[in-house]
Amino acid sequence: MTRPRLVRAGLAVAIAAGLLAACAQIPDSGSVNQAGGPESDQQEQVEFEPPGPAPGASPTEIVTGFIDAMQAIPPTTEFAEQFMTKEAATDWDPSRVVVYQGGYRTQPDGSAVYVNFNQEAALSSRGVYSAVLPSERTVTTRYLLRQEDGEWRITNPINAFYINADTFARSYLPYSLYFLAPSTEALVPYPIYLPNGDQLATSLVQGVLDGPPTLMGQQKPVTMVPPGTDVDLSVSVTPEGIAEIRLDGPGLVDLTDVQRELLSAQLVWTVTQVSGVNGVRIFVDGVRWEIPGKPSVLDVGSFANLDPTERPESDTLYALEDGRLVYIETKLSDSGLIVGTKVEPMDRSQWGQPQGIRSFDVSLGLDVLAVSSSGTTMQIGKLYSTKGQVPDLVSNGGTAFFGTDLSQPVATRSKEWLVVDRRSGGSQLLAVSDDGKSVRPLASAPFRGQRIQSLALSPDGTRFAAIAQPIGRTGLGSPRLLLGQIRFADNGVSAVGVEGVHPLITTGDALRQVRSVSWIDATTLGVLGSVDRAAVAPYTVRIDGSNLLPEWILPVELGAPETLVSSVSEGGVYVRNARGRLWFEADGEWKPVGSRPLSSPTFPG
Repeated sequence: MTRPRLVRAGLAVAIAAGLLAACAQIPDSGSVNQAGGPESDQQEQVEFEPPGPAPGASPTEIVTGFIDAMQAIPPTTEFAEQFMTKEAATDWDPSRVVVYQGGYRTQPDGSAVYVNFNQEAALSSRGVYSAVLPSERTVTTRYLLRQEDGEWRITNPINAFYINADTFARSYLPYSLYFLAPSTEALVPYPIYLPNGDQLATSLVQGVLDGPPTLMGQQKPVTMVPPGTDVDLSVSVTPEGIAEIRLDGPGLVDLTDVQRELLSAQLVWTVTQVSGVNGVRIFVDGVRWEIPGKPSVLDVGSFANLDPTERPESDTLYALEDGRLVYIETKLSDSGLIVGTKVEPMDRSQWGQPQGIRSFDVSLGLDVLAVSSSGTTMQIGKLYSTKGQVPDLVSNGGTAFFGTDLSQPVATRSKEWLVVDRRSGGSQLLAVSDDGKSVRPLASAPFRGQRIQSLALSPDGTRFAAIAQPIGRTGLGSPRLLLGQIRFADNGVSAVGVEGVHPLITTGDALRQVRSVSWIDATTLGVLGSVDRAAVAPYTVRIDGSNLLPEWILPVELGAPETLVSSVSEGGVYVRNARGRLWFEADGEWKPVGSRPLSSPTFPG
């Protein structure tokens, strides 16, 4: 058996949650063999080699054979090209990938064949996944055929690779390319999908060298890859699990020690996602790349300071009880699971006494910004303070700041705070300085005509998720989930606005009645919402719209869920119900926290 050649990077693409339950099947003809796959990524991978065109096949049989040939595992163009004319096979560019659900319908028309698909996702040449709007899922393609050497062959193959859901579920897995936040203080993952195979590590490294797959007009994350940098040969993995990356390029030798370290962090965090890779050695122009203070074999722990999910050693959950701050003490098992909770007062804090506040957040530096019960003013102060201290009123230019209807604050990694002021015609995003003496409006045109119910920042501080309701003539529309990026000033620290704001489109059924959103990790959201008109429940979804999954099953006695909060570092998940009672999940079992209502639950940062 000849090993199929892998398609170029354009086929490094995605699966989605809907794909995992696909009803489309691998064609029932062709060669199927068992092959070992990555140990932790999947237990077993099936290799499928579709048959070539049969002698005397009709135009319809050629077209169906062509589509079936694109279901090859591992993905390859080798079989599909056999169904085209020689000229068409040379010109075909399948870098765009279409994922379709279920089967497809054909309609012959002389020497042409029409094919109807139910497409669910479009995938870019970089492997970036985009779910398709329900209104745009039905697509019809027209294939033209002519005879070549006495056999029908396709002359106009669509410049796309059509793969059914089942093929994706068997062949592709989610990965991320790591770049740097504008501050260069944290790594930022950009989600993509790649097929399993011998060239996986090489494809990931090449993805970093090619730069971030951002949209036009958006601020790009920082990369330390100099122009002209290439992979010299494929990335090899030793029997000990050490990936050896060999680079060449004119700019590599000119990098400073800090730049070397940052570039190494990008590569190490990216390539160690490959199953079986537990360390990395980097070579430049054939010579091992030395980084002062770092071992010769690098792993993610070598760059823990850039971890996008870095949090304090004690990631405590805080909440409001009768207008005063309390914290949730957790009891952990030997394996680190939460097995019990207790609501404790903040005896050593000025916030332990009622302050007339309705919401708040705690920064990584343990400062507090709180919104008053009226929703018009803010207070700021240390979480723990000396006796007799009281919070300060937030001001702007020496005058107390007044808003209209202020949202729960969000602490940033740069020590600022973000707050949304919800006004009659829309919402305005505000930045509050770390000392509470300055409030400045940010460029947030996409929030006009929207009521932003809540805002959540990604662990790396560069992205946000928001619950928004469009403001119409007759009132507020249905809440939906918006995603976007924070734009920073040239210093890479100060926020100046938002960009790339778009509704999250999910594969399969739409996510509706969205009530709450929280970041599970740097590329995954926890969302309270409804799918397929079911009751509101907690789901997880990747920020590209894939992998929408019902992650937790809530007990009946919890009632209607209203708020979901999660700990990025410890993995704890809490849900607050409509009666204000907070529940926590421990190894699949949900238990109430305390005996009284709690509001505004939040983890630091």
